[in-house]
Amino acid sequence: MIRVIIVMNMILAKAHNGNHKNHSSDNSPMINKKYKHSELTGRIIGCAMEVHRALGAGFQEVIYQRSLAHEFELQKIPYQREYEMPVFYKQKQVGKRRADFLV
Repeated sequence: MIRVIIVMNMILAKAHNGNHKNHSSDNSPMINKKYKHSELTGRIIGCAMEVHRALGAGFQEVIYQRSLAHEFELQKIPYQREYEMPVFYKQKQVGKRRADFLV
């Protein structure tokens, strides 16, 4: 499973509370103007869906990672690969984690 860390507000909370209405003037159900980075989130999800549509299932994770990176480049979405970030517990750094992508 590819881990994508998106620095933004969660915008898909509406899916968890049963509210599937589109709240924007855009026809995309992924975009909700109420949330700051909704459009970017929709684009990222669209990239992941495009990779899945094109490749299907059965490849090693690295193939999907490389394909997603290429799709981000095609869609002009800035990202960083293999991003290492600190993990804190009660204001103390207790370790690090690596995200496959930071958008």
